Amino acid sequence: YPPAGPDGLRLATDSLSRGAPYLPEGPPNDAWGRPFHYVPHTEYGRPGSGAMCADDGTFYAPTAFQVYSLGGDGRAGVDNPGERQDNISNWEPARPWRAVYRQRQQAFRKGPS
Repeated sequence: YPPAGPDGLRLATDSLSRGAPYLPEGPPNDAWGRPFHYVPHTEYGRPGSGAMCADDGTFYAPTAFQVYSLGGDGRAGVDNPGERQDNISNWEPARPWRAVYRQRQQAFRKGPS
């Protein structure tokens, strides 16, 4: 895997685009205009890597990599599960963040009380 961070994610997308123009401009930003976070499993234990853990301390996607958006609040929540509930990630097939955004959308449509 390429190294962590934006440069590593750029290397990965460049590699994907060698045979076809998959992402010719490089990795896109998330819906809030911020870069995605990328951490290969080889760097999970490194301080400040940004790798996400479950409450029991096990890393998500333990043998691969993590790619995630900070979500609408712009906070990773590495040490705070409440802050990471809106992160959009590659390792959660159930996509629990959908419920968070569904509630926020309903509250927005309802407007102020």
